[in-house]
Amino acid sequence: MPFDRKDKPSGITQLATAMAALGLYRGANTPAEHAAEARRLGGDNAYRAQLVNALLGAVQTEAVLADSLPISPAARQAA
Repeated sequence: MPFDRKDKPSGITQLATAMAALGLYRGANTPAEHAAEARRLGGDNAYRAQLVNALLGAVQTEAVLADSLPISPAARQAA
């Protein structure tokens, strides 16, 4: 799906939930926890950037690992 300039960036809670689903977020995912971390990092945008970069790194790692699995050329093409 292409990026649409009218789209809003994902919220901090959404990003933390996505990371938790992948086993990468171990916090409570509460508004108070996120507010404290945002303050520590210098604001919501800094915190959002940190979460997005961590999520991107995790997804890239998973992609590299998936590409190294022994599967047939036909299965790799289908994937």
